[in-house]
Order: sequence, then structure tokens, then C-alpha cells
Amino acid sequence: HRAELRQFHENLVSHNGQLSQQESVVGSASYSFGMAPTITGFCYLTSHGRVFKLENKNTLTLGEKVGFVGTIADHTDFIGLIRIVYGEDIKQYFSAVTRSGMIYTSEDLKNWTQNSSLPLD
Repeated sequence: HRAELRQFHENLVSHNGQLSQQESVVGSASYSFGMAPTITGFCYLTSHGRVFKLENKNTLTLGEKVGFVGTIADHTDFIGLIRIVYGEDIKQYFSAVTRSGMIYTSEDLKNWTQNSSLPLD
């Protein structure tokens, strides 16, 4: 366990002590599109703003193949992804945020809008 932590730290920090610019997965969420048939799956966000999805075969069988959806914006400091659902999966929104406080939202994981930014010091 200690060796795994050491390897994680070495991967995170570069030789000069700065955070690595290496792309990593920083967030995930489930999704559900349509009514009949409903398309479900999981989406994943990388630190570079790239979105991938693992679409289920049907509502009873998980997917097996990950596909690239698109890139939110030209940033390399994304830190999170969340989904909010309204009215029994009738309406959903996704929100992604960068370490510098930029907030992006989407209804379909493909088209993202920069909404605002957090007033960080």
C-alpha cells in the first residue's frame, strides 16, 4: 500500500516540484437520455476537459466500450463533473468546473457553455 501511495505521488508531482500536466480522470457521473428506449451510461471528465462515455447496451446490461464525446474547453485544470436531474429523468444538466473557478454547463455532454466563474482570490 505504501508503494502505491509513493507511485501516485511521483506521478502527480514532476521533478521540479510543480503539479504534473499529465491528463487524468477527475470526475464521473451517470446519464440517461430519451424515454423509450432510454439510453443510459456513465461519463468521465479528464483534467484537460475531455469527456468520454461508457454507454450501456440497454437498461439491464452495462456497456463495455468507452467512446470520446468531445472537449469542454481549452483548459488543463478541470477538477470535477456533476449531474443534476429534474422530474424523473425528464431534464438533466451537467456541470464541470476548473481549479481556477470556470464553470461550464451542458444538457447533452457535447455542447458546453461557460456560465460564469467563481470569485476566487
